Amino acid sequence: MAIRHTLSIIKPDATKRNLTGKIVAKFEDACASSHPSAST
Repeated sequence: MAIRHTLSIIKPDATKRNLTGKIVAKFEDACASSHPSAST
């Protein structure tokens, strides 16, 4: 099983608005939906 790495560059205004968690959740949801066996 290959491990995937994603580099996400979040702009400073997004971190000031506390959107980092929502952005990471979108990446995790996208990964889980494209690889159903990867979700635990």
